[in-house]
Amino acid sequence: MLWEMPPPASSLRDSAGRTVAVSYMRRPALTLTQDLAVKKLLVFMGTTLGSSLGWWLGGAGGIMGSFILSMVGLGAGMYFGAQLARRLEI
Repeated sequence: MLWEMPPPASSLRDSAGRTVAVSYMRRPALTLTQDLAVKKLLVFMGTTLGSSLGWWLGGAGGIMGSFILSMVGLGAGMYFGAQLARRLEI
């Protein structure tokens, strides 16, 4: 979780033992549609990069080799785009 609960008030004391006033700012939570839109964008970018790289690498094998490696790259791009979104907690 990116944002955790603040520590209990008893632990918010300075070196002299005085209570210290601390304000906590919370990040506004993204809505479900915003989270989904960012995840879709990351997956789209991954698929675009993966399939382009596959097409370029498969160019030596003709059109069929390009197509096959493009599909493999598309799948890898989808996977790694979703993993990046999950790692960023989106």
